[in-house]
Amino acid sequence: MKGIVLGCGNMSQAMIQGMKGVVDFKQTSFYTPSKTRAKDLAQTVGGLLAEELDDLPSDPDFVFINCKPQQFNQLAHDLKGRFTSNPLYISILAATPRSVHETLLNSDRILRVMPNMPVRYKKGISLLLSSKGVSEIEKKQWAEYLGSLGMIKWTQTEEEFNRLMLLCGSGPAFMYQWLKWLSQMSDDLDMNQREELAIAVMEGSLMALKSAPEKSLETLIGEVTSKGGVTAAVLDGWKMSGVEDSLKKGFVQGEKRTNEIQDLVVKGP
Repeated sequence: MKGIVLGCGNMSQAMIQGMKGVVDFKQTSFYTPSKTRAKDLAQTVGGLLAEELDDLPSDPDFVFINCKPQQFNQLAHDLKGRFTSNPLYISILAATPRSVHETLLNSDRILRVMPNMPVRYKKGISLLLSSKGVSEIEKKQWAEYLGSLGMIKWTQTEEEFNRLMLLCGSGPAFMYQWLKWLSQMSDDLDMNQREELAIAVMEGSLMALKSAPEKSLETLIGEVTSKGGVTAAVLDGWKMSGVEDSLKKGFVQGEKRTNEIQDLVVKGP
């Protein structure tokens, strides 16, 4: 399978390296303007380095796109007329609707993917949304490839994709922030020790959750909480402080920013 990878940032590296062994990248050309990251990633997975856009093959089976949404207009312009084949475009761009991909790339063969960083450890989540030109065989094929990185979730609409993107794509950052706050609750230990304890609490809690799938989160909270006890006092304090409302407001801000970036991409330069 002949492919092209445009953009070799952190997420591209995590995904491509994670799929090594499942996808054969020997005929895949890697390109970034700076060349450095493309060269490193190509060497890691046994692929090819394209030093210039003119070095890209004209007949790829797939084109993997990873750039900033604001750069997509220029990239699509640079790709215009380069391919004699009708490749599948796999895009991990946030806030860039299918309609924009279809218009700028002049193709209805778009597979939007929103992964998160744990794909590097094959524990990630990848949201998928396809255009009508993507065949069932290709959907199954790429679901298998991306499934090697963790869980996959097909979405049916742009709205669903965007809503879940905040939870799944940005979710790891939210978990790290919560762990940071949790580790700051005690000044008796140095930061490294506090973070170590907070991480151990999270790991143990997740193990308990996965070991008892029949139990709801509410049930598990109740098992740790005694009426009138210390844990209950902390949880009540959080509720009175409006922690849940603050989380919801944060998501609203995230949705607002998604729409702002989307508007910029749609309008173009």
